[in-house]
Amino acid sequence: MISAILLLPIFIVFMGSSRTDVSNSVPIIYNLNYYENLFCSFSGYQHIGYWNFSGYTPLCLVAVFFIFIKKSQYKPLKTAFIVALVLQIFPIFAHVLNGLAYVSNRYVWAVAFLVAFIAVYTLKDIINSSRQEKIKLLIISCVYTLVFFILRQGKNTSNVAQLIFLFAILLVIIGAEFLFNKNILKISWGALVAIT
Repeated sequence: MISAILLLPIFIVFMGSSRTDVSNSVPIIYNLNYYENLFCSFSGYQHIGYWNFSGYTPLCLVAVFFIFIKKSQYKPLKTAFIVALVLQIFPIFAHVLNGLAYVSNRYVWAVAFLVAFIAVYTLKDIINSSRQEKIKLLIISCVYTLVFFILRQGKNTSNVAQLIFLFAILLVIIGAEFLFNKNILKISWGALVAIT
């Protein structure tokens, strides 16, 4: 409330800026290559386009899958992730969040922060998840990998190492039930988190 008196002068200066006089066309949707890169960006570093750079580890991918497997939990995280994804899907949001100048996704640092937060927040629950949830994670990851290779057929597949780490993480998650020595499990998790 205290800063509300500053809103009107800032808005007047913003509307009088030369950036608002420039007419830039904003497409309704991005080109197909952008969406392909956006999908594949969850398995490693990727320049998506329109100043959208992302570099997620396989652990983050598993964590994002995990929050959607749990139906009644993590509702705020699911909502925030869906909103962040919608912001990246439609160019109008990149235009508005860049001060109405041109389409630029420079806000993706916040999306990366959200995904990292999801990974850290859910890690303990992923480790302690049920066998059925672990199998669901493995199936979803297999489907993601299959779609990734279909989209990247004949193209640069620099993210293959990340997909190998993804399956290494899933093998440790699933194999955790069969390991009786908790020290081995802790060392395995520590090594995978450090590597990815």
